[in-house]
Amino acid sequence: MKKRYFYPIWKLDELDNELSKMEQNGFRLDKVSHFRTFHFVKSKPRDVQYFTTYTFVRERGMATTEQSLKEKGANRISASLDGWGLANIFRITNSINLKEKLEWRNIYLQHVVYQKFLIPLCFCIFSLTCTFLQMYLHGLNPIIDIISILITTVSAIFTIYNLYGLIFLKKQYKNYCSK
Repeated sequence: MKKRYFYPIWKLDELDNELSKMEQNGFRLDKVSHFRTFHFVKSKPRDVQYFTTYTFVRERGMATTEQSLKEKGANRISASLDGWGLANIFRITNSINLKEKLEWRNIYLQHVVYQKFLIPLCFCIFSLTCTFLQMYLHGLNPIIDIISILITTVSAIFTIYNLYGLIFLKKQYKNYCSK
């Protein structure tokens, strides 16, 4: 069975819970292919935990967590959840307390989403600055103005999207700490 999931990286807890529910219903995650297509195989219903790690471009932020999960017998399933990084989904059959790992993942994801917030913000500011300079120095040019405004708008949308994710992660971290 194939199923597509779209979870932004700040909602990996929900993805983990959904995969655990699928396993309880008798469908074990086998692999994840392109475009977030999750492949499941029919299996005996089991109560297992799933834990997703994420590694941003050219970083090793969750390597120790991944190593710890492997040492405790977790099965790793590679998945690319977005074009920026690599995710590994771990299927954990034995009982492991994941509270500390969830807190660490949240801290790391705050770092990643903050970077993803800054990149479009810089594009937005740069594009806006170029648009105003071009208008001031050369007057109105409809084609260049439309392209500049389009780039600014897309950058602003991604900036707001990642800002929402950053706020979500900070609230989630407060909830972890209060438990």
